[in-house]
Amino acid sequence: LLAAVLRYLTPRETGMPSWLLAARDYLHASSDRPISLSELSQVAGVHPVHLVRVFRRKLGVTPAEYMRQLRLEIACRALAQTNLPIVEIALEAGFSSQAHMTRAFRVHLGSTPAAYRRERRSTS
Repeated sequence: LLAAVLRYLTPRETGMPSWLLAARDYLHASSDRPISLSELSQVAGVHPVHLVRVFRRKLGVTPAEYMRQLRLEIACRALAQTNLPIVEIALEAGFSSQAHMTRAFRVHLGSTPAAYRRERRSTS
């Protein structure tokens, strides 16, 4: 009876295989540095193509897009809550440069990091 209950409560409740949860957790833990697809697939223990297909199916984005979203969230939080220079925030969030972060901001948020900071500070 206990085994049946445990089987029911394990990763099936989220609809995600345990290796996918491990890959997602690894991305969260390593968001400040570049991670290759082969490194991520080794952590998950599955083929890179399978990893990308299942990741996109279950989470709605590719691993690279997921990592970009994580980095943008980290940068947004730092811009709103600290006075660190934008270049420092970019590097700490895992972007290769301030220009790289600015391009990602424009594409995904429609503004620059400086404009985002001003907007968040004026609403607080």
